[in-house]
Order: sequence, then structure tokens, then C-alpha cells
Amino acid sequence: MLHHALNLHVLWRTGVTLLRLGLGGLFITAGLAKIQQPYDFLGAVYDYELLGPRTGLWLASILPWLEVGVGLSLVSGVWQTGGALLAVVLFSVFTVAQASAAAEGLKIPCGCAAGNAPVYTSYWKVAESAAMLGGACLLLLGSLALDCAPPAVPLDQAGHVPSGNKHNPSSLAP
Repeated sequence: MLHHALNLHVLWRTGVTLLRLGLGGLFITAGLAKIQQPYDFLGAVYDYELLGPRTGLWLASILPWLEVGVGLSLVSGVWQTGGALLAVVLFSVFTVAQASAAAEGLKIPCGCAAGNAPVYTSYWKVAESAAMLGGACLLLLGSLALDCAPPAVPLDQAGHVPSGNKHNPSSLAP
């Protein structure tokens, strides 16, 4: 039973790690593309028609660097819970912006990578963004769970807790 629970823990940990690395890579790639093409990204921000000129310029200046920072946090595992929380916030805002653009029928380039051709923002794109938001939420929950998890109990070769271990209740008997 304990061996099965530890296998699930290892599987969960592996899944969270893969999700962390995937989303981190996505943020780094998207942020660097925006840094390389700042005017294209600024145009994409304005195309959403949600922000004024000053706020849009501020957002277009800060967001790519924030994305790279979040990506580096996730890939390196340093401040991973904070990086996961920021990923949830960023994907939430992007999903709302995508939904607004889809409802208005706006023709907006993704802004995710250089050279994207403008396409109509659709509810399919909103669903893609919502899926990434779901992944970020799972990552945040996984990061919180791993932060709160007790340390793993070492097992012997048979998959049992070795005797004499403080985690083994039978070793506490006189």
C-alpha cells in the first residue's frame, strides 16, 4: 500500500515537473519573441482595444520581461510557487482578453511569436488559452502540494519501510 502511494507521488511529481518545464519554456519563448519584435507586440496590445495608449505602452514594455522571468522561475525551479502563481494570473488575463476579442470579432495577431499573421481571434483560441490556464492552475496546486508534502520515507529493496526507522510504527514498540 505504501509502495503504491509512493509510486503515485513519484508520478505526480514527474507530471508537475514536466508541466513546469513545458510552461516555463513557453513563457521564455513567448517573452523573447516579444522582446525581439517590440513594435509588433505593441501593435498587438493595441489591437485588443482594451487599454489606452499609455497603459498599452507600459504593458508592452513590461510584459515580455515578466514572461521571461516567470519562465526562468519555472524552468529553474527557483521560486516556482511564485512563478506558478504569476503564470495563473498571466493566463487569466490573456484568456479574458482573448474572449473579449473573440466576442468583438477582432482580427489580432497572437503576439506570442514574431511574424504571426493576423487571424480572427476565435473561441477555439479562447479554449486553447483556457487549457493553458488550467495547466498553470494544476502547476500551482502541484507546487503548493510539493511544498507541503512530508519528506519521502526511504524504502528497502522490497519496497518496505526498513525496521528501526522512526517512520515505522513497529519500531516504536518496546
